[in-house]
Amino acid sequence: MKALSYLVETTLTIIVCVFLLRAILQIIRANFRNPITQTITRFTNPVIMPLRKILPPIGKIDSASVLSVLIIACVITMINLLFHGQSLSVIAQYPLDFFVATIRKIVLILLQLYWFLIFFGILLSWMQPHQHSPLSSILDELTEPLLRPARRLIKPIGGMDLSPIPVLIILTALQYQLT
Repeated sequence: MKALSYLVETTLTIIVCVFLLRAILQIIRANFRNPITQTITRFTNPVIMPLRKILPPIGKIDSASVLSVLIIACVITMINLLFHGQSLSVIAQYPLDFFVATIRKIVLILLQLYWFLIFFGILLSWMQPHQHSPLSSILDELTEPLLRPARRLIKPIGGMDLSPIPVLIILTALQYQLT
């Protein structure tokens, strides 16, 4: 039963990550000509486009993507309840606790997603320094808002950019704080 719980939760978490990426890409006004961005858009369009008819974007925020993330995270929270032997009636009894658990799950997924994006950006910079690819381009666009303040404080040493290290440490500390 634990293996099934793990597989279901992992699959849904990956789907949440894709929808989170879609929302973040919209917020940062990423290059939607990038093949990776186009893949994310094509994957999420069947859900997002019908929701957009009901929920228009609010400024830079794609409310349809945000609602999709919230719905999928609610499903993950419900599945966690079921796999831990609790009834879904707990949701009706404690709706605020359910909502807080769902938001906590989204924040944890977002922190973990950014940790991996920064980590893969570091690996890619070691393997292909100064080469431009669709993957490095989108990783730069996604992580630059988090890395920019650290880069202002920590200058490259001997040509090595050490600024991602404190950002990764802070992301990990935040994850520990929320778990």
